[in-house]
Amino acid sequence: KNRICKYSWNTEDFLSKWRISGIMFSYFSCLYFQYQQHYHHVLLAYLRSSDENETDTKRKKPLNTKTFDTYKIPTGGWFHLVTCPHYFSEIIIYFCFALSLEMINSNHFERDRVNSSDVAAIIKSFSSYAPILHVFENESIIKSIIATYMTRHWIMLFWVATNLSISAQKSHEWYVVRFGNDYPSQRRRLVPHMW
Repeated sequence: KNRICKYSWNTEDFLSKWRISGIMFSYFSCLYFQYQQHYHHVLLAYLRSSDENETDTKRKKPLNTKTFDTYKIPTGGWFHLVTCPHYFSEIIIYFCFALSLEMINSNHFERDRVNSSDVAAIIKSFSSYAPILHVFENESIIKSIIATYMTRHWIMLFWVATNLSISAQKSHEWYVVRFGNDYPSQRRRLVPHMW
């Protein structure tokens, strides 16, 4: 009599549990980094808030007047490590979203539904309204559209990371120029201990 062990190795079950664990890890990491982003925005807001009160009581100037002598070096939280910890947190948030979507997509929910013939049919149906769409009936272009669609979460992560990296660079340069030797030299731009 052949018996099947109730603890036998099932690859699909293992991968399914791995995906669920990965999605849950991404979810909780996302919540943690959203909290960190909010916390660092609050630190920046308190910095501005104390400046406005000081401006209002000591200098008798309107609250919306910006003067360079009211800027301060942010402290607290991860500001001892990087100039823009709120940007770093946002990049990690997008990474968590991309990772979750990739794990969901790796379950072949979307990958099985999208194919070249479906995309070609959609393009052909709209071509009567916009003749320029006939250009997109080429098979390689259709495959590029599908590849872009399937990796849209990674493309979004790349866009956000690039945009925030440039902003962090500019912010760091501004602080170094503005505060000179008073600005902490060990503070990185965006990624702790690296850049």
